[in-house]
Amino acid sequence: MCNKMAFEKHPQERNKQLDQVAINEERWASKQSVYKNTQRLMSRGTTEQKRFNPLREAMFHYLTSYVKRLYAQLPDPADRVIVEIPLKQHPLDMEGLHCLLTSHVLLELKCDVLCNYLVRFKFHDCPFETEIKAKMKDLGLLKHSIEAERIDDYPDYFKTVLQVQPERFIYLL
Repeated sequence: MCNKMAFEKHPQERNKQLDQVAINEERWASKQSVYKNTQRLMSRGTTEQKRFNPLREAMFHYLTSYVKRLYAQLPDPADRVIVEIPLKQHPLDMEGLHCLLTSHVLLELKCDVLCNYLVRFKFHDCPFETEIKAKMKDLGLLKHSIEAERIDDYPDYFKTVLQVQPERFIYLL
C-alpha cells in the first residue's frame, strides 16, 4: 500500500524519462498532421458508421466517467492515479480518439482504417473488471471491443506510461 506522502501526484513523478517526455511533447506540437481515420469516415464512411460512431464515442466517454467514479473511491492514492489522453487532438495519431489508463485497466477508443470505432481494453487484477465489462455490455460497447494483446506486463506498461507521458495527462482522483 502506497503512502500518500510518498508522492504528490503519482508514484513515478520523480522517475520521469525526460528525453521521452520531450519526444512526446515534440509530437504533440508537430505542425505536420496525418490524415486521420475520422476524416476518412466523413468522406467515405457508410451512413450507418456516420450515425453510430458518434454514439459509440459518447458511450465511451460515459464509460470513462463511470470508471473514474469507481476509482475515485479507492483508499490507496496510487490506485487513484489515471492517465487520460485526448488522442483525437494528437496531430500524428491517425487512429486514436481517447485513452484512459489506471494501474489496472486500459480503455482506448480508436477509429480503424475501415472507419469503425472500436474500444481496445486490457484488465490486470482490476477490482472493478466485472462492473466495467457489465457497463460496456450495457452501453453496447463490448461487441465493438478488442482486447489489447501486445501488452504482456501491464504493471510495467503503466509504470512506463507514467514515466514518459507529459504531466498534463496524469491525474490523481
